[in-house]
Amino acid sequence: MIKNKLNRNGFSLAELLLAIAIMLLATAIVAAGIPAAANAYRKVVDVANAQLLLTTTATCLRDELDMATDVNIDKSGNTTTIDYYDANGWYCVLESTVDGDDAQSISVTKNYGPSESETMLLVSDSAASKKFVVAFSGASKTDDVVTFNNIKVYKKNSSDTTTVIPDVELEEYKVRMIMKTAGGSDE
Repeated sequence: MIKNKLNRNGFSLAELLLAIAIMLLATAIVAAGIPAAANAYRKVVDVANAQLLLTTTATCLRDELDMATDVNIDKSGNTTTIDYYDANGWYCVLESTVDGDDAQSISVTKNYGPSESETMLLVSDSAASKKFVVAFSGASKTDDVVTFNNIKVYKKNSSDTTTVIPDVELEEYKVRMIMKTAGGSDE
């Protein structure tokens, strides 16, 4: 009976050490791939968020200008300025600055009266995840259509500069304005 207890089949010390070494090697291989997978995931999420932000910006531009009147566009250096009167009759200025890969968010200044005005971002920082900037490099107007050129999404860097996110841009975006006459009917 004592002999049966001593002759149990089991793993030797060498077999256990070999199994542990193989598990450590497999763990090291998997652990080395985690940062690469996390980086790839971050890039995919950034592109998806940038595409959503670009769509949101296009919608905001349309909402700002579809009922605008007396639209004037000025390109001065790296800054494009569009001034207009919105549906409420307020004088507004839309501004975008792009200098190569460096850009500032599109801003809107609304003048509510002779001494009351407010400047805000077209798309809020929170909507832009505080790490993206959307800007356009130019605009033109023909009849009742405003055409925006090269609307791009830029990612903010730690040094307060920006880099363009590839493949997330609108080369041309057109907004048709619905002009109203003084009597309030559509033209």
